[in-house]
Amino acid sequence: MNTRVFLSVFLVAVDSCAGFDGSSLPPCAQGTIATVTTDAAPVFAWTPDCRIDQIVVTNVLDPSAGPNQVQWSAATLSVGRGVAAPIRYGQPPAPMETEYGPTPLVHGQQYAVLLMVRGVVVVGPAYFVP
Repeated sequence: MNTRVFLSVFLVAVDSCAGFDGSSLPPCAQGTIATVTTDAAPVFAWTPDCRIDQIVVTNVLDPSAGPNQVQWSAATLSVGRGVAAPIRYGQPPAPMETEYGPTPLVHGQQYAVLLMVRGVVVVGPAYFVP
């Protein structure tokens, strides 16, 4: 195989992979807007196209019942990596890995999702009820 052809194929493959996990997109910032589906395994999406490196879903409890509890969280392990939308509850896309959960969501219970970049909440809480 010609070295020039091989290099071209390699660069296209690398660029395709970078776009798949969102690393070619800018990090999300304040002003990013989240949407959440209401099915049993909700899908989280956001606009504009940008990347996050952590997602946290909590239940929303009455203050008298105690603090909200994490139901699922996932994060990238490499600094500077991130993922693009969408993300389905409990199914972190590469290079994210689950840190906690997922616990089954209860129909009719209110939940909140937080989307983060480098430990800073850029979206949320966005509330939903499956």
